Amino acid sequence: MEKKNLIRIINKKRNVMLETAETKGMNDKETVKRSQELDELIMEYQRCSIKE
Repeated sequence: MEKKNLIRIINKKRNVMLETAETKGMNDKETVKRSQELDELIMEYQRCSIKE
């Protein structure tokens, strides 16, 4: 995946996670799941950066 695309997806996913945390709390299963998905995207971005 392209880095520009990843940044866009990461930002969108981060906003959704923050909204979920605000409404359901930091320890809610949905918030944790979204956080883990965000972590995966960030790691993918880092892998792309290393390859360059």
